[in-house]
Amino acid sequence: MKEILEELRKNPKAHEVKEHPSKKNKDGSKVKYIPIHIIKTKLHNLFGVYNWVVTSGEWSLNGETYTVVGNLTVIIDGREVTVSGIGNDGMKKKRDGGMYGDPHAFIPSAESFALSNASKKLGNTFGAFLDKEVYTDTKTEAEHIEHMKEIKELDRLGVYYNNLQPHEKTAGIKGAYKNIKMNLNK
Repeated sequence: MKEILEELRKNPKAHEVKEHPSKKNKDGSKVKYIPIHIIKTKLHNLFGVYNWVVTSGEWSLNGETYTVVGNLTVIIDGREVTVSGIGNDGMKKKRDGGMYGDPHAFIPSAESFALSNASKKLGNTFGAFLDKEVYTDTKTEAEHIEHMKEIKELDRLGVYYNNLQPHEKTAGIKGAYKNIKMNLNK
């Protein structure tokens, strides 16, 4: 287990990290990401077998975006670890106000984004801290395990929050969810 945790803490290799051609961070720099084929290879190399299950997929009310939620399960030291991910993709607006895009292409793209987001929760080697100044290299094994527990709690609250009806999303529930999420991103 110690070897896997050490590998999960490592920064991704420079050649694995790509810059998105059009998406930018708040500071104007290009968004960095790890392509899905590299993530799948890393999952296979680290864990041998992993399980990705899409738990839901749906179109937005206006039909412009498709959102996927899924669970990624890996075995670490004989124990199953499951993390959730969410991703979406959709139509792009034209300059004249119209829309373009192939709706059938959004589904696999949204699923890739969801798997990528779930993988990030496993550790820095999957891009957990790309575009952030924080790196997990200095965390102890116990701190890393505690961080994983916090992420699992955030997933549980996130799924709960996302399944609430709009009138059920009180300020208190929304605030608690945002506070936990902010603390994890520090």
